[in-house]
Amino acid sequence: MAMTSIYKNHFIFADGLFDRTRGQWIPIVDVSWTTLSGSNSHIVNRRRGPYKSKEDAEKSGVKIGKAWIDTGRQLSILDSP
Repeated sequence: MAMTSIYKNHFIFADGLFDRTRGQWIPIVDVSWTTLSGSNSHIVNRRRGPYKSKEDAEKSGVKIGKAWIDTGRQLSILDSP
């Protein structure tokens, strides 16, 4: 089961995908937010690991999403003055 989180007015969806060639789990992360011009989303493609379980990959995915928001995110509509 995937993990979700709300962080700084962004919705983070983190799932784990099993890489059969490497025999390990990798995190898949989608971050969504709302701006004045509408909704946006971004797939964060940062490979970390290896992870031996889907849950570990998902937990890491949430952390990856939060880090992306902190360092390179678009402004949320709720951040506007």
